[in-house]
Amino acid sequence: MYLHPFPHPVNRSNWPTAFTYPFAYTPHPLCLEAAQEVQHFLKKQTYLHEQTLHNKKSLEENPSALQGLSFQGEQGEHNAESSRKGKSPQGHRSVLQGFNTQEEQGGHSEESEQWMADYRQGKMMGVLVVETPQGETGFLCAYSGLLGGSNNHPYFVPPLLDLLQPDGFFKQEEAEISAINLRIAQRLQEEELLKAKQHLEEMKLASEEALTRAKAELKRAKEERHTLRASATLSAEEEQNLLKQSQFQKAEYKRLERRWKMELEETQLKYEALLKEIEQLKQERKSRSAALQQRLFSSYKVRNALGEEKDLWTLFADTTGQAPPSGAGDCAAPKLLQYAYLHNYRPLAMAEFWWGEPSTTELHLPGNFYPACQGKCGPILGFMLKGLRVEPNPLLKRLHRIKSTAIEVIYEDEWIVAVNKPQGLLSVPGKEQADSVWQWAKQHYPLADGPLVVHRLDMDTSGLLLIAKSKEVHERLQRMFLNHSIRKRYVALLEGIYRGNEEKEPKYKLDEELKSEQDTELIIKRDEELRSEEDKKLKDKQKEGLNKEQGIKSGTIDLPLCLNPDDRPRQMVHPHYGKRAITRYEIIGYEGERTRIHFYPLTGRTHQLRVHAAHPYGLHTPIVGDRLYGTPADRLYLHAEQLEFIHPMTGKRISLNCPAPF
Repeated sequence: MYLHPFPHPVNRSNWPTAFTYPFAYTPHPLCLEAAQEVQHFLKKQTYLHEQTLHNKKSLEENPSALQGLSFQGEQGEHNAESSRKGKSPQGHRSVLQGFNTQEEQGGHSEESEQWMADYRQGKMMGVLVVETPQGETGFLCAYSGLLGGSNNHPYFVPPLLDLLQPDGFFKQEEAEISAINLRIAQRLQEEELLKAKQHLEEMKLASEEALTRAKAELKRAKEERHTLRASATLSAEEEQNLLKQSQFQKAEYKRLERRWKMELEETQLKYEALLKEIEQLKQERKSRSAALQQRLFSSYKVRNALGEEKDLWTLFADTTGQAPPSGAGDCAAPKLLQYAYLHNYRPLAMAEFWWGEPSTTELHLPGNFYPACQGKCGPILGFMLKGLRVEPNPLLKRLHRIKSTAIEVIYEDEWIVAVNKPQGLLSVPGKEQADSVWQWAKQHYPLADGPLVVHRLDMDTSGLLLIAKSKEVHERLQRMFLNHSIRKRYVALLEGIYRGNEEKEPKYKLDEELKSEQDTELIIKRDEELRSEEDKKLKDKQKEGLNKEQGIKSGTIDLPLCLNPDDRPRQMVHPHYGKRAITRYEIIGYEGERTRIHFYPLTGRTHQLRVHAAHPYGLHTPIVGDRLYGTPADRLYLHAEQLEFIHPMTGKRISLNCPAPF
């Protein structure tokens, strides 16, 4: 049963007026209820799989333990004896059945192991509130990818395309490609090929050694001739003999060089002949993989509310001009809409949430709701929503609501302007025709040349932003940002109480080639300056009679960041692709269930403070109102309140302050 009823009658007055805009939304109350029902189901399933693995382990350690097995659930405890009499609760029967035979035990435990692995990895889940042709209201649910190693569960809607069917084209072609991989691996390990490769390497080494010795002999003979000419006057005949000797030795070297070259080429050809079959297999694998990819995405056919149908290959070719990314079509949202259209259900509202352990790469937190990803789902949902009355993009509404006339000038001289950027205003123009600080600067300083805006703040962040009135000043200020000589301080409110005062040890180690020694030295220097200032503040506080618990708590977060290509503009933590990002912080105080904090970014990565605050290896306490990494609110409670730097033209120290509006 894929359509699930709500636990209470749904009043039509509570229906949404338009369908959810999936890329930026606040979950509708009906979606919240549906998500709670799904989470309740998932918790029970996870409990049962935990019990299965626990009992399997107990049985392996003590085979006679089956007699004493007991299970506890919502209906109380039921031992093995009562289960044999048919009295065990419905939900727990599968646990006991898993111990009937050794074969069944293995099957159930493997399923449970996969289920628990997916739980630990985390999974994006989705709910879709629908109206049936009979006028009833219910909800559908789906998960992204696989769950418990399967893409078919009775509680969740089926996939657009079942790739796990043994007799399906995907599994059959996958088996052929796997067989090619096996043949390649076997050929690479054959004794004849390994010997030919070793012989070629030995020949190359011997050639290098022989030619090196010959060159050394040429050089020695040349030096002897030079010494002989310098020590005595030679006759014409002796001079002619020395010249002939030189010519002969050079010719001998050329003959030696040609001989080794011919032998190496012959050995190389023999080795390449053995590799030829492997290269042919690799080409076959490449062409099969490309054909399978095209057939695969051509088989994913999605519908929209108008009854139109397109395959994913066509959709992405028409919108992005590229092949669909891996996993496209397997996310929760397309599954939900497709099932609704196929069964003539009217979609009313949709929401997606994270279930399982926190994602430390993409930064998804359990129970939090997230928009659909643009990379995989953008073109798909753009087509599937045609024919539905969809809510307008709330981000565009906010963009057009904030006008550049709200900009306040904090400091100005003949070279520099510092403004207080309002929350919701772009720093520079985007794709949409909305106001920005750059447009404001262009209007107010029409004679200014250069890019004007020196650095950027996120649209949702308010605070100090520097504008340069000339290209020269812009370049000088940008260099100062790059070498970390401009000090920035942000103030934020965190969702909850953060009391940690210990240094955050880096959990991710960057590849050495990604580190810049010069950049690291500048960061360390800036970090030492901040530590010194914080120590002084702490001593001042202690002099005022505050104890250690009341003093300023500070630390450092070091997590490498990069763009999530499948979910722009979200950033993710990645040890290989990420660029080093370091943030110093100090806790200022607590306001109810929130923490006021100062951030000192030592690097300037996109969304650095937001990710470092929310990430489990950072503060694990998102900034209030962070719609990407936390929970939406009336605004993002992050404000750039202080800038300190040496004026690039006058050499004077400039200290700018702009108090937060919260």
